[in-house]
Amino acid sequence: MKPEEIEEAKMRGRDPKEFIVARDGLSVIVNPKNPVGRLTIGQLSDIYTGKLTNWKQLGGKDAPIVALSRDRSSGTHVFFLEHVVRKGNAKGPEEYGKKCLMQISSQSIADEVSRNENAIGYVGMGYVKHGSHKTILVAKDEKSPYIEPTTENVLKGTYPIARPLYLYTPKEPSGTVKGYIDFVLSDEGQKIVADQEFVPVRRVS
Repeated sequence: MKPEEIEEAKMRGRDPKEFIVARDGLSVIVNPKNPVGRLTIGQLSDIYTGKLTNWKQLGGKDAPIVALSRDRSSGTHVFFLEHVVRKGNAKGPEEYGKKCLMQISSQSIADEVSRNENAIGYVGMGYVKHGSHKTILVAKDEKSPYIEPTTENVLKGTYPIARPLYLYTPKEPSGTVKGYIDFVLSDEGQKIVADQEFVPVRRVS
């Protein structure tokens, strides 16, 4: 929740409580035939704003870049806009370029990348299919290490395109609601998080 949303809730007599229950690492993927394997946040921003338009500008083939994004109704779209396109400045001026192709689902991005050698997209780690996609190693900037999108790297906080996933309650939880949240945060609940190909909030055996 944004600060203004919390304030509005309080004005309505609520006192929101926030619980981080999982993490989601967004993998930037290209076709396995694409020789490009590492990009900085700045380069990704330039791709998605339309400043970079050809893979040869990034050491790849002389071919047009086909940038794929989730559609504007998606929370993933907003997260990628604020943290990648705008390079961490949520209120920055950068916007997705006019030639960026908006997709209705992460699966449609994954499908298009698997068949289009010039495509690039971003999806949750669970959508990556080895053999059909190549994951890009991402660095915060040119002086930072390039990090692979793995569960371990999201847990360690080193992979730069990752976000927490939340549950909210309108007040301090009790009863069944508290029991549910306790279950989600338990080892059993966190194993379900991992089974669903999200990243648990901690290591579970």
